[in-house]
Parts: sequence; C-alpha cells; structure tokens
Amino acid sequence: MNTSLISKKMKKVIILLLFCNVLMLQTKGESHFFKSQYINLSYFFLNDDNNDESNRIWVHNHYFFGKIGFSVTKSFYTGFIANGIITKSNMWAKDNERFFLGGIYAQYFVINRPVFKLFGEGSLSYGDYNVSAKYNESSKEKGLFYLGITGGAKLRLFVDRLYITASYTWQPTISKIKEFNNPHISYYTLNTFNLGICYYTDLQIKRKLKKTKNTWKCD
Repeated sequence: MNTSLISKKMKKVIILLLFCNVLMLQTKGESHFFKSQYINLSYFFLNDDNNDESNRIWVHNHYFFGKIGFSVTKSFYTGFIANGIITKSNMWAKDNERFFLGGIYAQYFVINRPVFKLFGEGSLSYGDYNVSAKYNESSKEKGLFYLGITGGAKLRLFVDRLYITASYTWQPTISKIKEFNNPHISYYTLNTFNLGICYYTDLQIKRKLKKTKNTWKCD
C-alpha cells in the first residue's frame, strides 16, 4: 500500500484524537465519569430523483441513526454510534439495499443547560455504503472508513429526561473510492440532517429529585 495514502489517513485520525484530547483537558477539573448516560435515536429521509428524457429514475434513502453515550465530564460525552441505511428504487441495482455504519464518537456541549444544549461532535465509523454509486450501480462496498463532524442542539420536552434533537453531519470517506468505469479514485462525502429524540438516564437522579422536588437537571 502507498505510504503517502497511509500517512494521509493517519493524519485525519490523529486530528480527531487531538480534538478529543483538547476537550478532555478543558474539563479536566470536573469529575462526572459515567454519572450520566443517554440513548439517541434519529431518522433522515432523502428522496433522490433523476429526471431523464427516456425514463424516470427514483431512489428513496432511509437513514436510521442510533447513539449510546456516557459522560466523562459534565460537558464531554463519548460512546458508540450506529447508522443503518435502507434504499428503495426502481433500479434493480439499488432496490432493497441495506447498509450499516458503526463506530465511536466524542461529543462536547458548548451550552449545557437543563432545558437547552448545543454541541459539537467528532466520529470515526466503518461501513459499506458507497456514496459515489450511480443510479445503475449497487452502493454496497465493504471496508470503507468515514470521518464525521456534527453540530446540533437538544431541546427538552415536557417529559423529564426526554429531548428532541436536531443535527447536521458532514461525513467524508477516509477511504478512497474507485468510481464505476472510471480509472480515477476520489473521496466522497455523506451529508445528512437528522431529527430525533434523546433520553437521558442518571445514576444520581433519585438524589437530585429529593433535593429539588419539582425540578430535574441533566448535568
């Protein structure tokens, strides 16, 4: 394998690790390891149509996102991420295709209030979804790595511990992809806007409820 290609991949991974390390140093004085956990589920639908003079090609992409996170400090969370993609199309190559991306992520809350939270996130995933596939090609290709950068917000609902979430993810492939019938190899990006719900659990919640009675805080 080309050493220059390896070095480029390593640089991106190192940048992500340094980003996580800086966040850890910024909140070093806080002791909140594993005191708070959450489950985040979200969905995104993309209708990809291609109008052609001879025929009409349509592709419906359903994106399912799941996160399990736990606190390292009050503002810094880390955990596991899983993305499922189901494709429906009138093209035989794309009809009923299923893909999976899984990995790890680090999340930092710039604003971390009980009612409203604003966060930035970095992730590293491994999967089989080829973003560059054309309409007449299958999108499945094993062994691809993705580097994700996410920005989003959480707003607490009327139910304690339950939040509505909205986020945007820019997810370029670290692995180079060779296009169909094209000798050139390029990088491609998967961009998604996600809406979902997030449910927090807290090992200290019973103690907090006794102190506050009528209010609940997710620190």
